[in-house]
Amino acid sequence: MAKHILAVMVGGALLATLPALAQQTAHVPPGDPCGSGPGKGTGNPCNGNNGNAGHQGNAGKGKGGGNPHQPQPSPPILIDMPAVSNRTAIIEQIGDANRATITQTAAHTYARIGQRGDRNRADVEQKGSATSYLEIDQDGDDNQSLATQRGVGQNVAYLTQSGVGNRALLDQKSGTGTHNGAILAQTGNGNLMALTQDGSDNRALLTQDGNANAMTASQLGDGNRLTWTQEGNSNANLGVEQMGGASIAIHQTGGGGG
Repeated sequence: MAKHILAVMVGGALLATLPALAQQTAHVPPGDPCGSGPGKGTGNPCNGNNGNAGHQGNAGKGKGGGNPHQPQPSPPILIDMPAVSNRTAIIEQIGDANRATITQTAAHTYARIGQRGDRNRADVEQKGSATSYLEIDQDGDDNQSLATQRGVGQNVAYLTQSGVGNRALLDQKSGTGTHNGAILAQTGNGNLMALTQDGSDNRALLTQDGNANAMTASQLGDGNRLTWTQEGNSNANLGVEQMGGASIAIHQTGGGGG
């Protein structure tokens, strides 16, 4: 198993050549790499200033305004809350020995389960006073999904599994604020995915592609953001836990015996 954390770094050897190049030319390049600022003339002409102001410059383009190589914030996870009125339950199954149950006690709930293949199972429970929306799609054999939505606010989730022997567990509990939202997708065989959301305005986008991978995550409190992608086989379960107002982006690739 290998973990890759992507970052871009400018080597000191490359930067050290810039003053020498500046002495060999009779004009300032159009990017204005030596623009005014406390870094001018100190061996790194762009260190400490506000970025290059020329038309090819980087002023304002990077984090902090002057460094385009700084890691940028993750894009927002947009999961809209669909309109829900009264109770709606839909089950569509093609194959042999599939099982599906939907239990709704909340007044405003929507749930749809679609299964194609054999021996798949999906169980949904929507309770409390929350307004809940849930879609589950399973394509393959021996896949299992268990989803619970509850609370006093709003929950929305989309769960997709494709392959053999995958398992997904979802527990969403909403507070009185903005809705919780989640998109979970697994492709491959023998994968495990579990997500807990307890609070308001939490967003999670979880994706696995491969075999024998595992991911569990919990978002507690309000305003959490999680984007987690795993590719390959036998990726380790990092067990992510967010306690409120946190934002994390993870990309794991692995190769194992899965």
